[in-house]
Parts: sequence; structure tokens; C-alpha cells
Amino acid sequence: MILEKIKNGLNHHYWPKNTAGRTMISKDFVPVVEYQKIIRDITLEIKEKIQEWEMLNYLYVIDESGKLIGVASIKEIFRQSPEIKISQVMKKKIISVQPELDQEKVAYLALKNNIKAIPVVDKDNHLLGIVSSDRILSILNKEATEDIYHMAGIFRPEFRIGNILEIPVFKSLKSRIPWLLVGLVGGIIAAWIIGFFEAYLKENLILALFIPIIIYMANAVGMQTQTLFIRDLTIQHDILFKKYFLRQLIICFLISIVLSLGFFLIVLFGWASAYLGLVLAISMLVTIIAAVFFCPTHSFSII
Repeated sequence: MILEKIKNGLNHHYWPKNTAGRTMISKDFVPVVEYQKIIRDITLEIKEKIQEWEMLNYLYVIDESGKLIGVASIKEIFRQSPEIKISQVMKKKIISVQPELDQEKVAYLALKNNIKAIPVVDKDNHLLGIVSSDRILSILNKEATEDIYHMAGIFRPEFRIGNILEIPVFKSLKSRIPWLLVGLVGGIIAAWIIGFFEAYLKENLILALFIPIIIYMANAVGMQTQTLFIRDLTIQHDILFKKYFLRQLIICFLISIVLSLGFFLIVLFGWASAYLGLVLAISMLVTIIAAVFFCPTHSFSII
């Protein structure tokens, strides 16, 4: 009777997209037993139903009301004496999630705790299903692909592995062009600003040699910030943007000071010019901080 209630629980399509409830295996595909059963009966049941269950890494133990009270690995069960109860073997410290939780957080939790599957329970701890190892791997693959697109500045990608040639050309353009246009405008503005110093650059041509270095360092720090921001935002959707941005700004400010100081010392000893080193160090400091301002905002908008 208890098992029937679990098997006929909420349909996984009831839950929002990309949540544990939508991803979980439910109904007849979860190995569930009651805590009074002995190992002999459980092993016989496993042999009988092994073809029905979609995964067989863990056995989930419930009480009379259908609440999840323990988990035992299949390997451990077959090592035990046939006469002892499953309640003596099971682990009571359970890593579980609720069906509303984002699927990427589920996958992260599985990796963090080094477990192959995670049970999904309701607010009263009734077992609804499990997120299996296959689905955890699928989630990680999907989320990693999306993160790569975001880092490349692809706006709200609809791409999926294996169907690249099926995407309409206009849709591909719509996904990729917006932030490329922003970059183009930014480059033109930068060229316009440099134009104001054309005469000075002619007199001090050596400054032009260091422009690629400054641009590269700013881009590298900005890319680091963007990558971390995308990753943190996908794992924790309720992140406080202002507090997070301020923290990243402080960290990147300290990074820019270290890099600028190192740059100053290299120029000072390499080109024997404190004035040139100071100008280039300040330029790097300002450029890196500017990059940090733009990268999180860019990432936030494409997510």
C-alpha cells in the first residue's frame, strides 16, 4: 500500500522545467523497500525486479508512512548476513533534494558528495523519485555547453549537441550578433579615444608597443570574472548581484594593483624609465577595472 502511494505520486511533468522534479525517475523505476524487511527477502526482490528498475546503485528505505529514512548501496547489501534487517545496514544520513530545486544544483550536490544518484523528497520527506547517474551526467554536459556559449558572448543560445546543422541561419545570427556589435562599437570608441593621443604616441612610440599587453591583461581578468560569475549564477540563482559585484570588484581591484605593480617594476628595470612605468601601470589598472565593470553585466544579460 505504501509503495503504491509512492509509485502513483506526482507525475514528474508537473514540476517546472530544469528542476529535480522534472528530471527525476519515478513510479516503478526506483528500488524501494520497507525498513522491516530482512536482507534475504530484499536480495530475492532485487533478482526478480532487476529488469524493471532503471538504475541499481542504491536501495531506498522507507517507513510505514512512506518517508525516506535510509539509503543502502546494493554492493553493501549483498555483503551482509541474510537474516539481518535492512534498517541495520542502511545509512541514515541522507543527501536528498526537493523537486523544486534547479537541476544543476542537484548535479553539483552529487559531485560534491561523491554519490551516483540523489533521492527527491517532498516537504514531509516522502520519497518521490531519484535523479540517476545518467541524468546527472546529462545535466552536467548540458550546463557546461551553455556556459561555454555564454562565455563566448552568444546571446540566449538554443543550440543542442547534434543538431547544429538544423538551426536556421537567421536564428544563429540572432544568437551571435548582439554582443559582437557591442564589441565593435566599443572598439571604435577605443580607437577614437586613442586618436586624441596620436601626436603624443608619435613622440613616444614605445607606448604603442605596450597597448596589446594592457588589452590582453584586461581581457584575461575580465574573462575570469565572467566565467566565475556565470558559474556562480547558474548554481545559485538567488545571488545578490550588488553584493556579489562589489566583492568581485574588490578582488579584481587587488589583482589589478598586483599586476600593475609588477608591470611598473618590469618597465622600470627593463627600459630604465620610472615615468614610462608609472604611465603604463596606471593605464593597466584603469583598463582592468573597466573590464570588470562590463563583464558581469554582459554575462548577466545573456543568461
